[in-house]
Amino acid sequence: MAQETIMSNVRLCCRYVGMLGVMLACLGCTFEAAVQQLPTAEQTAFQDSRKVMTSAQVKMYLAKTTAAERANYLRDLGIAQRLQALDVLDRGAILTGQPRWGMRAEALRFLWGDPYYMG
Repeated sequence: MAQETIMSNVRLCCRYVGMLGVMLACLGCTFEAAVQQLPTAEQTAFQDSRKVMTSAQVKMYLAKTTAAERANYLRDLGIAQRLQALDVLDRGAILTGQPRWGMRAEALRFLWGDPYYMG
C-alpha cells in the first residue's frame, strides 16, 4: 500500500516536471520568435543591450510595437549612454559577458547587476 502511494506520487511529480519543461520550452520559443521579428540591425543592437537589461526590461522592450518606441525605451533606460561612458576594455568585457581583471565597479554592475547586500 505504501509503495503504491509512493509510486503514484512519483508518477504525478514526473508529469508535473514534464509539463513544466514543455511550458519553459514554449516560452523560450515565443521569446526567440519575438526577437526574430525585429529588423536585423535592431536584433544586433538588442543582443548587446540585452546583456545589461533585466528580464522585465527585456519584456517591456519586446512589447513595444515600433522601432522608434523601442529606441525611445532604450534611451529612457539610459543603457546605451551608461555603456558608452565606460572604459573601452570594460565595455568589451560586458559585451562578451566575461568579467576581466581590473574592471571598475560600474562595469561589474552592468555585468552582474546590483549587489543584494553591501556589508
